[in-house]
Amino acid sequence: MTGSRKKMKAAGVYTTTACAATLDEAPGAYKPMDLILENIRETVDVIEVIKPVYNFKAGGAGD
Repeated sequence: MTGSRKKMKAAGVYTTTACAATLDEAPGAYKPMDLILENIRETVDVIEVIKPVYNFKAGGAGD
């Protein structure tokens, strides 16, 4: 879990809810924004890019 928090902190994203019970996502599913923009540039006009600043994950009781 410490690695996940370090990655979010390095990306400038703050979280107080990351714990073992909330780390169920597949990090490999997330791609670099530049790669995504390169692949969709012919089909969309990107007007604005929003950067998350807080990450909230709901866990079970006692997490």
